[in-house]
Amino acid sequence: MRAAASAAAEAGRGLSAVPRAGRVFVSVVIVASAALSVWLRSADLDRRPMHTDEAIHADKCLTLLQSGEYVYDPHDYHGPTLYYLTLPVLRTAGVREPADAEAWMFRIVPVGVAAAGVLLLLMMRDALGRAGAVIAALFAATLPALGFYASYYIQETLLVTFTLAAVCAGWRFARSGGTGWMIACGAAAGLMHGTKETSLIVFGAAAAALLLTQGAGLTAQLRSSGGFRALLVGTATAAAVSAALHTNFGRNPRGVIDAGVAVGGYAQRAIRGSVDSRDAEAGPHRHPWGFYLERHFLPRSGDRLAGAQLLVAIFAAVGAWFAFVRSRVGAHSLRPAAWSSAGSAAADDPHLPRAADGADPRFARFFAAFVLLLGIAYTILPYKTPWSFLGVVHLLTLLAGIGAGVMWESVRVSRLGAAALALILMLSVGRLGLISRGAAVDPLRGVAERFVYGQSLDGARRLGAFVERLATVDPRGRALPVYVIGDDPWPLPWYLRAMRATGYWSDETRMDAALPRPAVLIVARIAAHDEYRPGGDSGLEATTPRAASAAVAGPSIARWIGDDPAGPFYHGQRADAVYEVFVERALYEAFAAAGTSVGMTSTP
Repeated sequence: MRAAASAAAEAGRGLSAVPRAGRVFVSVVIVASAALSVWLRSADLDRRPMHTDEAIHADKCLTLLQSGEYVYDPHDYHGPTLYYLTLPVLRTAGVREPADAEAWMFRIVPVGVAAAGVLLLLMMRDALGRAGAVIAALFAATLPALGFYASYYIQETLLVTFTLAAVCAGWRFARSGGTGWMIACGAAAGLMHGTKETSLIVFGAAAAALLLTQGAGLTAQLRSSGGFRALLVGTATAAAVSAALHTNFGRNPRGVIDAGVAVGGYAQRAIRGSVDSRDAEAGPHRHPWGFYLERHFLPRSGDRLAGAQLLVAIFAAVGAWFAFVRSRVGAHSLRPAAWSSAGSAAADDPHLPRAADGADPRFARFFAAFVLLLGIAYTILPYKTPWSFLGVVHLLTLLAGIGAGVMWESVRVSRLGAAALALILMLSVGRLGLISRGAAVDPLRGVAERFVYGQSLDGARRLGAFVERLATVDPRGRALPVYVIGDDPWPLPWYLRAMRATGYWSDETRMDAALPRPAVLIVARIAAHDEYRPGGDSGLEATTPRAASAAVAGPSIARWIGDDPAGPFYHGQRADAVYEVFVERALYEAFAAAGTSVGMTSTP
């Protein structure tokens, strides 16, 4: 107890060494950065078309809302933390059925989680240093990649924020030895595993970095009074949190087994580079080692991002240089005792900054190794998606903060040098913020092309609105029968969520011949001919003359929609795919008589 109290007191002295005005300034900037991140990322959350992945996750969340049931799928879709965090938003907004939900209700969740990730830097002021914490917060709030995924309803933002939470809690445990911090670290680790299976890669990189940079000190700390017990408590907490999430809080005990089964499946996918093991060489997710570098950092002609994130990588390189070269720190403990001013080698080393002002060299060494090992792991795995690297990009902002802080400490004695560095940082943060804001209000251009596969066009939303308008002129209303044929109709089910008689089939052969005739038939297909390829944001670029509709429909389509349907009308699904739409003739004529028409460049 005395040792723990002494450690805590020494940690407190390290923080209190920072002048009060400096601590307040750092805290204010971090809080303001979190608010800035919300402002940049919450603009027009309904505007960007729902991506396939977003629409699927929203559908699963709505199922959980309505039924209270969640069954973990070990083959796809990842863990449920995203859905559980969304439920309070949906309930507060009064959502009772899918038709009540809006896209912003889902996307606001990662926006809030990302802002919480910025606020976590309040716990890292003594690790990053004052300047480092300020700059890291500004980079984390404005980086376009982080901003794009923060308004994108997938698990990645949650994973990177929980990762940072685990690092923060682990750091505080290392400084104070308090078991409570290890419990918090374990809870964050459990949330990571309950969010996405790739957390295992993060765990491996973190463990390897600790052993490589803090091996001797880590062993000593575990042998100390209560160290090993705290580790066991933290591990048990992580396991309990993960099990609760995967089993829907005990309702589906098999979720624990499935979570174990998922490890093998995702490991095979990562190594083979394909979702389908039979398609390992031609898998769409199999990419060369430089894929992440090209997507996140290198300039492209005419791209608004244009290498803006590269400066963060440069500052991060300076942080790594400080960690591995300038600090000249060996495998010392992270415990505050290493910072004792009473004759320690660390205190006598002129190359080491004071704990209160600059980055802690021992943390910098661990953190740089962690980022490097995690980046290498993702780079060498054949299976790559742009969002998988987000964890590395997020951690780079902290390492960049360390690097920029080191540079600031080096040049601040010179007014000219300090002014030049401050100008560079202000212009960089300003440009990153403008790009992030632009990506939020004009989402289909530039940034989205880097960060997702198959960005949805606006055709699905417009098609959904068209079907709902058709329902207003039919006595069946939202019970209007709508049939959709195609292997991949998403995100259309999201936009048809209000229609109560919608059916989906992968192909026509799976449809029951006894089904009633639909009022609307939609075929999701690859755009094989240039004249049908969608272009622009709406994806409505071509329509077939009405007189030719029966011939185009063909006998198989006519079997369902009749010999003389209206259409086909084409709506863009993605850059290489369209929705081909046929409407029952009588319904379309009633729709047209009501004063709404379909044109070449306007949406039905």
